[in-house]
Amino acid sequence: SDVCSSDLLPYRGVIVGDGPDRAFAEAAVPKAVFTGFLSGEDLATAYASSDIFVFPSDSESFGNVTLEAMASGLPCICANATGSRSLVAAGLLAKKADGTVDQAKKVDEIATFVAPFAVLFIMFLSVMSTAPQLLNAVIEEKMSRISEVLVGSVSPFELLMGKLFGVTGVAVLLALVYFIGAGYYMIYAGRTELVQPALMAWFVIFLVCCVLMFGSMFLAIGSACSDLKDAQSMMQPVMMLMMVGYVGSFAVLRAPESNLAMALSFFPTSAPFIMMLRMAMQPTPPLWQPALSLVITLATTVAFVWAAGR
Repeated sequence: SDVCSSDLLPYRGVIVGDGPDRAFAEAAVPKAVFTGFLSGEDLATAYASSDIFVFPSDSESFGNVTLEAMASGLPCICANATGSRSLVAAGLLAKKADGTVDQAKKVDEIATFVAPFAVLFIMFLSVMSTAPQLLNAVIEEKMSRISEVLVGSVSPFELLMGKLFGVTGVAVLLALVYFIGAGYYMIYAGRTELVQPALMAWFVIFLVCCVLMFGSMFLAIGSACSDLKDAQSMMQPVMMLMMVGYVGSFAVLRAPESNLAMALSFFPTSAPFIMMLRMAMQPTPPLWQPALSLVITLATTVAFVWAAGR
């Protein structure tokens, strides 16, 4: 018979057994295979050749066929009937690396939601605590004419990059303090699996990129304004761009592989936040995605620093 089509996985339905309603069932499911009554080795072959066992009867009192399917290593989907209820545990099944099927692990809400959001929040807090300070620093130097003296010794690009690197170092140090405290608590609580050195390394890389990018935006605003009043009105667009990653994270937490998550992962101002959030979740995105996100963020940073120096 033809293979039935599915949006997720191609399958072929095989119905074993016979009865007065067989003609009705064959008309209702024309692409399924109806074997009729089987016993002995033929029945054992049918079990062994299957991938999953579906038993919809709600009148079975013992569940002998369910026992036979379980003995063949088949995952069972059964009606909530007396016999099957005592044999099959409600819940999801997971396939192991050796091909056997076992009860799926219970979802760990801390590892699935709390830890990824904590990583995002630490990055957001570190950026908000450091990058906006560059705007005030540049305007104060312009108002006191210190910048004129400094520009006589170094180029505007070198001056702004020096400020940017200094603030980035402060942001990384601040984030490391948060991470060390969180790591100590996780070890103390016995959740050592949540302490992932590789994830922390990626966090530092994306944090550096994030501070460089948003810091360069505030530097550009400070370079274009002559006083704080003008700068306050120009800060709003940058703050809105910064909030895109934070607000979008709630949708990404629900569907990390969605088209929206992919788009936010490659949008320059949200890429560090969203990509770091996705990397803290399971399954992690393929390596080319964080690498591409990193390149986009760095290119955007260089462009803003160049614009600020002009």
